[in-house]
Amino acid sequence: MGEEEERPRYTTLERPRWVNDIAMLSLTLVSLTIIVYDTETSLLSTNPERWKLLSFIDLLLIAYFVADLAEDHTRCLDRTYWWRRNGILVLALFPLFATAIPGFGWAGMLRFIRLVPAFMAIMRLLNVSGDEEISVQRQVQHLFTIVFILIISGGVLALMFETQYTEECTADPRCAEGQMVETVEDAIWWSIETATTVGYGEFAPKSIGARAVATVLLFVGIGLVATLAASLSQLFYSAAHRNDGNGGRGGERLLGQLEMVTELRDKGMLTSDEFDSAKRMLFGTETSDGPGDSLPRALARAKEIRGQERSQHRSRALQARKALEDVASDSDSDSE
Repeated sequence: MGEEEERPRYTTLERPRWVNDIAMLSLTLVSLTIIVYDTETSLLSTNPERWKLLSFIDLLLIAYFVADLAEDHTRCLDRTYWWRRNGILVLALFPLFATAIPGFGWAGMLRFIRLVPAFMAIMRLLNVSGDEEISVQRQVQHLFTIVFILIISGGVLALMFETQYTEECTADPRCAEGQMVETVEDAIWWSIETATTVGYGEFAPKSIGARAVATVLLFVGIGLVATLAASLSQLFYSAAHRNDGNGGRGGERLLGQLEMVTELRDKGMLTSDEFDSAKRMLFGTETSDGPGDSLPRALARAKEIRGQERSQHRSRALQARKALEDVASDSDSDSE
């Protein structure tokens, strides 16, 4: 039973390039914006031509989501596990045009289930699990992208809610109409203020929908912006200390190269003279002329050996998995 639970659930964890986390996050927010816009404006009755255009765009987005689920289903070895994990996402594929069917107008809200894979995409981009080694530069790029998408989508959604609330605010003497978000520029500026928790006070959401968007921006934005600031500080610190007197190499890189050279020496693939020469080059006490030329060859050899060892390890793992599957199939046939 324990061996069965440890079996891999996917043939490979590698996803195709078109299944991009940033694309998934962006398209999910665009899809939700279309649903919210249609709900807020009753577009089918007020502007049928625009509703048809948005329905067509919505179908293209759904086609992308279906292709993503189909690709994931193809790689999954355990179909029961897949349906248990992704079955609810199928409900989120309810198209916009189908909401025109009497009694199904509410079904568009099922699209908000797509926030679950969108959140998982953010977690992967930030490498929360730590499964993949991501450089600080790449993490900063991901954070900039996520914050940018969050600010734009938050501003657009708030503007949509506020635009529909204008008449009610005008009729209510207690509503400060001058603080409403009424233009795209104001919406983006308000979104930046909210996400960074600056809040100058010139804009304040009045509608319930815009206040809900503001709540999400406050809770999510403050964490992402703080993480971005910390990552930028780490990036600047790394850049300032990249050349630290160790032959122009960073300490982390130096340790890695020294480890590879030592590994070659321990395996008898470097002589003592070559090992000493390589160390002198690493610490900058010897130039690349003469005996020190062995360092590039040594590092290349070490990388090649490590690649071969990884390939052998994967091959052994595949053989072991196949053996377990054969044993399981034999036991099933015996029981029959």
